[in-house]
Amino acid sequence: MPLYYFHVRTDRGLVEDEEGIDLPHMQAVMSEALTSAAEFMAEAEWPGVLTLEVEDASGDTVLTLPIQAVSFGWSGRAHPALEQGLTALH
Repeated sequence: MPLYYFHVRTDRGLVEDEEGIDLPHMQAVMSEALTSAAEFMAEAEWPGVLTLEVEDASGDTVLTLPIQAVSFGWSGRAHPALEQGLTALH
């Protein structure tokens, strides 16, 4: 399975994920990103803008997600329109 790194960009720089996680496809990457962002928002007290930047093993950014865009009521599923868009990519 491909390896992905979930970095967090703050107004002070990039906090790098040094371990990464193996995920089978982009839909799983998006699901993990949304879940991670929701968990981060529930725990973090950061006044600035936070962005989740997902890189693949070759260092290419495959997803950028503003963490504040994720609501506190995240249910673990992407919005249906987003899921349709991700399905169309594959």
